[in-house]
Amino acid sequence: LTEKNHTFYVDAGSFLDGTSAVRDGSLSLHRKWTLETLSRLGATALAAADTELIAGARNLIEESKEKELPYIASNWSTQDPKLKLPRFLIREVPDPSGVIRLAFLAVTDPAVAKWIPSLQAEGLVLLDPVESVNSLVQELHESEAPPDLVVVLTTGRPQMLSKMKSGLRGVDLVLGDRSDLDLRLNTFDVEVKQDIAKERRVAAILPVED
Repeated sequence: LTEKNHTFYVDAGSFLDGTSAVRDGSLSLHRKWTLETLSRLGATALAAADTELIAGARNLIEESKEKELPYIASNWSTQDPKLKLPRFLIREVPDPSGVIRLAFLAVTDPAVAKWIPSLQAEGLVLLDPVESVNSLVQELHESEAPPDLVVVLTTGRPQMLSKMKSGLRGVDLVLGDRSDLDLRLNTFDVEVKQDIAKERRVAAILPVED
């Protein structure tokens, strides 16, 4: 698929292997292979979740730099420049009517910090997802070249997704609902009707498996 024109591979988080199942206190022996897989896929935008951050934000950033992986973080706050990631990424697609601009944002569920205390120890604060995304989206829509489509990547828990669904404005799609589905989906198409209203609500929260 990535060899076809205008196909983007993105990930909403929890792709990397986390802790080892055989070595206490160590990262998974398979983690390096999942990093290599992301690199070979030529990912367009990546979100960090539980397994990516299990060894801390600094470790993930070092891993991502080594493999040139495009992690983004729209609700991270830190005074340490070494822990900062881009808040968004813009990708452009040629179209007969003109260039289509896609904005990708990524949210890490603040609940992650409760069981990964090293994040706070490193100086990383996970901000409210709705407030962070709405503020950033407003900046993007008021810029000289506003995006035509805004996509938020996250593997947030149901409570957070519920708040995002009702509270986000100016966002078109949220990708990353991890809740179990009775009907498993192989492939599906989603057609989003363009709406330039800055106060538009999310059109859909799309499910993912794990």
